[in-house]
Amino acid sequence: MDKNRPYFKIVQSIIQEGQETGEFKKGQTPDRITDLVTRNVRGSLYDWCLHDDGEYDLVEETLDVMKLILFGLKNS
Repeated sequence: MDKNRPYFKIVQSIIQEGQETGEFKKGQTPDRITDLVTRNVRGSLYDWCLHDDGEYDLVEETLDVMKLILFGLKNS
């Protein structure tokens, strides 16, 4: 994966800013969290492509995954 792509840099800057403001935990580096987030989004896209029966809601699935990730990152 090219970490110089705009998508990767945008996600990474959001994670970094969240850690700097104390909104996100600092247990992992912004680079590592960005890898996990982008990998999960890519996985949702891949699954959506495999399920051509119309029963896979890409937006709903991606939102569910992102909520789980962000809830796990949230500082208590």
